Amino acid sequence: MAKILVTGSAGYVAGWLIPQLLRMGHHVIGYDCLKCPDHLINLVGVEWHQGFLSDRTLLERVFSTARPDICIHLAKPAAEMLESYTPEERHREIQGRDLSVRVLHTCLADQLNIFETAIRFGNIPVLFASSDSVYGPNSSTSVLENAQLQPISMKGLFNFFTEQYGRFYALRYGASITAMRFFNVYGYWLEGWRGDVISRFCQAALTNQKLDVYGDGSQMRDFIYIEDAVAAIIAMTSSVKPGFSAVNISTGVGTTLNELVRLVGLLTATAFDVVNHPFRPGDLSCAVGNNQRLEALEGGVVSTELAEGLRRTMNAAGVITMRRSQA
Repeated sequence: MAKILVTGSAGYVAGWLIPQLLRMGHHVIGYDCLKCPDHLINLVGVEWHQGFLSDRTLLERVFSTARPDICIHLAKPAAEMLESYTPEERHREIQGRDLSVRVLHTCLADQLNIFETAIRFGNIPVLFASSDSVYGPNSSTSVLENAQLQPISMKGLFNFFTEQYGRFYALRYGASITAMRFFNVYGYWLEGWRGDVISRFCQAALTNQKLDVYGDGSQMRDFIYIEDAVAAIIAMTSSVKPGFSAVNISTGVGTTLNELVRLVGLLTATAFDVVNHPFRPGDLSCAVGNNQRLEALEGGVVSTELAEGLRRTMNAAGVITMRRSQA
């Protein structure tokens, strides 16, 4: 079977992806700035390399010795490195004069290290994590991959530039580079709840905390369960070809935040105390992806409805949820 290099291998998506790749008989080369996490350390077939993407020497050594057949590049900068959500943070950003440009350049340099090293060692295909943030404001409720890209957040700008560099390398050097445009991936975090919207909602329900919602709750999102996202990545590994392409990792189904509150409340028998705050800079009113390109791939069909995915997420956390008929 294939030898697959996974960067960001200590992260959330990789934590679900790597065991599935091993079950399929693949050999996995993990690359992350963190040590191998406990849930992966004893798995047979995982080769771990700890280092930064900026370490070009180490990257080249990994590519030259491991000789991967494909690279799944999941490593990304933390959101807080790029974004300033509050007016105070944005004021400090403006007064600082660089408007996060230096951080952006540093993060992009890491991306280019992966692309260029993959090209140098045999034009190894690269699937890399992008997101729906590249689309920005869009009038469509089911955005296609060929829609105009107009990011309005630093995260979106980072993904946009990464994609443009990927397109350049594909055109100039014949590289095979695919942007995986993840929408809202959710599921249980092995280390505990995190800061994504569904984790925040579930944690608030389970601890009887007030739920902070930015905006009036009418904004629509496309939530894809982690197992479906992993299946999509695997489907894409068998369909790589020279050139640049982009694929929405999405369900094609939109859910408002108000509806999400209702579903989580039903599953946990919780009445939320919702506190609405002003929209945050860079937030979108609608982010729903057309997934026809994904579902055209063998194994790329998304099958988990949101209510079922929420139930699995909370059950994995040890929470007894209500019956499906009530959701």
